[in-house]
Amino acid sequence: MDGLFVADAALYNQENLKQINHLKWVSRVPASLKAAKELLSEPSDEDLQNCQWEGYRIKSCEITYEEIKPRWQKRRK
Repeated sequence: MDGLFVADAALYNQENLKQINHLKWVSRVPASLKAAKELLSEPSDEDLQNCQWEGYRIKSCEITYEEIKPRWQKRRK
């Protein structure tokens, strides 16, 4: 049975990510991370792509965090 583990930003630390790396999961990234601060800054319109949510555009990127490569997305209406 496939599932998706959903958590808040408290999940996002080295120990937890290593434990759940084999699972499908989604979490808010702590805004205190330097890379998150950069992603949260306003991207240019050229950086944004259309997505499945009507009226929204997204920017996706892969970040290596504590030897794990989660995919981050920023969504903007």
